[in-house]
Amino acid sequence: MTDGASGVSGGGGSNAADAANDAANSAAAEAAASAVEAMGPASSQASRSAEAAMSAVEAGDVCAAEAALSQAEAASQQLSEAAQAVADIAAQTPNPTTESAAAFAAEDAQHAAAAVDTARQAVEGMKKDEGVSSCISQAPTSPTHGLALNTIEQLWA
Repeated sequence: MTDGASGVSGGGGSNAADAANDAANSAAAEAAASAVEAMGPASSQASRSAEAAMSAVEAGDVCAAEAALSQAEAASQQLSEAAQAVADIAAQTPNPTTESAAAFAAEDAQHAAAAVDTARQAVEGMKKDEGVSSCISQAPTSPTHGLALNTIEQLWA
């Protein structure tokens, strides 16, 4: 009877270990899925900002292109960090769900990085073509902007 009881006990221990393993896998899968879902806004921001930078390049607006590129780079960095976090989850608890989430996150981060690289090259090319190293203020070049000539004469009187 002792042998039979130990067999049942061993089976119960195995079931408990399986349940704990299943719980860990489930928690890791949920964490990975949540992390991928949380990447959505940064992914959208990276894409929109890279597109805005490209539009600004087409319009010849260095300041807008640099601002949009900066936003795209920041969002791409967030995506890269989030993708690494998902990869870490998958490495700690490898299962089909965590590994799939890690692959998706890595692909999303790579697409964003490629879009940012393309935008960066376009911005740098435009700055080179324009002969500028960075955004130049859009201040008016004429000191009389918005002032009537007689108002200027009164200022000097």
